[in-house]
Amino acid sequence: MQNRVQNIIVFGITLGSFLAIYVILGTFFWRLNLKTEIIKNISHAYTNYREGMFGILIGALWAFVDGFIVGATLMYLYQKVYQMVKEKNR
Repeated sequence: MQNRVQNIIVFGITLGSFLAIYVILGTFFWRLNLKTEIIKNISHAYTNYREGMFGILIGALWAFVDGFIVGATLMYLYQKVYQMVKEKNR
């Protein structure tokens, strides 16, 4: 039981960290004029995202929270479906 909860939390943190890094790197690449559509995607997805340092932190925080919730939910559903299939095949 404890291992399943740990898996949910770890996957949530992993996905949240990935999205937060995506926001930070997307902003960095935008400032270097490498990809402009990244900023459009990020600014539509996360509220109060701006191009300044404070906006980057808010965007990264939103991205982490979003990724954590989605990641934890997906892992929880995966474990429930896996358990149902495992019990059905017994």
